Amino acid sequence: MGLFGWISVFTSRQAAGAEIGADERRERLSEKMTYYSIAVDASAQTLSPDERRHLRTTAQVPDWFRPDVQRRYEEIRKRR
Repeated sequence: MGLFGWISVFTSRQAAGAEIGADERRERLSEKMTYYSIAVDASAQTLSPDERRHLRTTAQVPDWFRPDVQRRYEEIRKRR
């Protein structure tokens, strides 16, 4: 096998390795987003009617909402 043959073998192995790495990153990101969506849903269930109305009209969550989502996310992640 000549020089170009070895180069193509080497680069194809790198590409396959990069593909596997990208798949793993996508899986981790997907898992993270799933945990966050569960946390957001649980936090949203605790919004009062007035907070829901404010959210719908202003697209702003209450000050406690983001820290609550983060806390729930951490709890979910620890359990898995």
